[in-house]
Amino acid sequence: MTFSILPFRAEHAKAVSDPASEPGMLGVLSATPGYFAALEACGTAFSAFADGAFLGCAGFVKQHWGTAAEVWAWVLPEGKKHPVVVHKMLHRYLKQMDAEGVLRVSCVVRKGNRRAYRWMKLLGFKRNAPLKKYGPGGTDFFLYDRVRG
Repeated sequence: MTFSILPFRAEHAKAVSDPASEPGMLGVLSATPGYFAALEACGTAFSAFADGAFLGCAGFVKQHWGTAAEVWAWVLPEGKKHPVVVHKMLHRYLKQMDAEGVLRVSCVVRKGNRRAYRWMKLLGFKRNAPLKKYGPGGTDFFLYDRVRG
């Protein structure tokens, strides 16, 4: 099997339709004009494929001062079939952020997404704070952080 990483394209997000990953979130983001095009324009996102099958996408948005960023990831059911590969790809991306001088990386995870909780821990993130009524429809999330040094 051949795995590849390509720059994220806005049209890739249209393929991310697994409502179990983040119910409601993708619908809201899709309805936000230019949201995915802005992520593409940042140039700090990628899409992962296995033999041409789309596994998911991830990226980060740096704060203006450059030492903090927020990471995001959407993994499709096909990507969940290759958890080690998806994990290694995102881990490599986090190392790239370290090399670029990012000291703090944050991520939000929907409450109840136990798979994401375990993944955050494996990637070196710590649960920081509950985010009550943060998501679409007032869903609760947790803030996770990964701090270097």
